Amino acid sequence: MPEIRLASVAEEAAVRAFYYDLIDACQNDPYFPPWEKGIYPTDAMLASAIAAQTMYVGVKNGEICAAMIVSHDVPKGYTDGVWPLEADDDEFLVLHILAVAPTCRRQGVGEAMVRYALELAKSAGMRSLRLDAWSQNAPAHALYRKLGFCEAGMMRETYDDGSFLDFWMFEYPLEEDFV
Repeated sequence: MPEIRLASVAEEAAVRAFYYDLIDACQNDPYFPPWEKGIYPTDAMLASAIAAQTMYVGVKNGEICAAMIVSHDVPKGYTDGVWPLEADDDEFLVLHILAVAPTCRRQGVGEAMVRYALELAKSAGMRSLRLDAWSQNAPAHALYRKLGFCEAGMMRETYDDGSFLDFWMFEYPLEEDFV
């Protein structure tokens, strides 16, 4: 399993290279979201998350093999969610841009990253962990269901050119009543 830890400011270029390499490697993967280098995730988003200490990396053999942001940043589409747990924005964390290198898939790395995010939320006293996944990313949906996440509906992200993408929303309530 990888060592999971906060990304350091000195690793900003390595984190960006991880996402860029992933985008290149997954061009023909039908489950991979239509991310574009520098467009999503943006370089500013990655730099900001590292500076805010919300970017986490999974490291194996000295190389980044997974990355994610865990923060209070709530996507605007989350207002459409039918969340199992009613919570204010400061009562849950959101897992963003979870990615695992193709060479590390099907080895439990994604599951380890999500479990780490759940522990972060628990230790911060949050009521839940929320996330969204591209509607076509069936392997991610299966992982979240396996770990006990509840579906919270779908949101549509519309872009300036009129195009859109649909995302399934998931929540893992951390309160005793739900677990």
